[in-house]
Amino acid sequence: MGSSKDNFHGMSKTGEQFLAGVYHHLPSILAFTAPHPNSYDRIQPDTWSGAYLCWGKENKEAPLRTACPPGVPLDLVSNFEIKSFDGCANPHLGLAAIVAAGIDGLRRHLT
Repeated sequence: MGSSKDNFHGMSKTGEQFLAGVYHHLPSILAFTAPHPNSYDRIQPDTWSGAYLCWGKENKEAPLRTACPPGVPLDLVSNFEIKSFDGCANPHLGLAAIVAAGIDGLRRHLT
């Protein structure tokens, strides 16, 4: 948790760039996290499964969601979650795709 009042979204610069990389590559990441045609039957609007290309703070409908555990002020971000990760996916490949996308965001200084 490297947030400060200088960051609009409550994330550290490193966290913001990592999340931006994941957001930028989200359509490609779905090839690893939703590998089966039936995976896309689950990813539908109004089911909290992340059917849109967006990110949100405490937004259960967004595929990328920043969240805080109880006791952490709501204006700070301590972690993020990716919602469109299907049970058919290989967790190792899915996580590798997410980490690679985040590292790309860090290398390219995405916002």
